[in-house]
Formats: sequence, structure tokens, C-alpha cells
Amino acid sequence: MLEIVVSILLLTVGALGYAAVTARLARAFFIDAQRSRSGDLIAAQRETLIRQGCGRALPGTDNRFNMALQWSVESPGVGAQPVTISAIRPGFTGTAHDSLRTDIPCI
Repeated sequence: MLEIVVSILLLTVGALGYAAVTARLARAFFIDAQRSRSGDLIAAQRETLIRQGCGRALPGTDNRFNMALQWSVESPGVGAQPVTISAIRPGFTGTAHDSLRTDIPCI
């Protein structure tokens, strides 16, 4: 009888541990997917700004993808126009910020 009780307790502890690890892994995969999507959105916005060209690119925001994407455009300098693109996404401890500072070439 004691062996049965101990076996049930060990199975319960094992099942709870497995559930905790599984939930943690699922959250890690979700966060990794969001990070990847954030990088894709930043890269796509960079390409859009480059296509618009130096002097014509304007600052803005985009919230269509359940992720706040915003970009700021500085005054054109010599040969390039500085741009900062950032995305705010869910992270492990609240929100995470991904950003890219780049230049739009002035041709």
C-alpha cells in the first residue's frame, strides 16, 4: 500500500514538472517567434524607407501587426540620412524593444 502511495506521489510530481517545463518551452518558442517577426518588420520598413529615398522618407508608426513599429528620420547629412527603426514586442519580463539605426544613402 505504501508503495502505491509513493508511486502516485512520484507520478504527480513528475507530471507537474513536465507541465511546467512544457509551458516554459512553449513560451520560449513564442517569444523567439515574436523576436524573429520583429526583425522581419524592421527589415521591411528599412527597405521601404530606402525605396522612398533620401529627403523623402518621413517618420511614422505602424501598429497593424500586434507590435508597435515606429521610425524616426533625421535631417539628411552629407551622403546619407540617419534613420532609427524600433519595434516594441512582448518579452519574458514585460515588453522588449528591438531597434536598428541605419542610414538612407543620398545618391
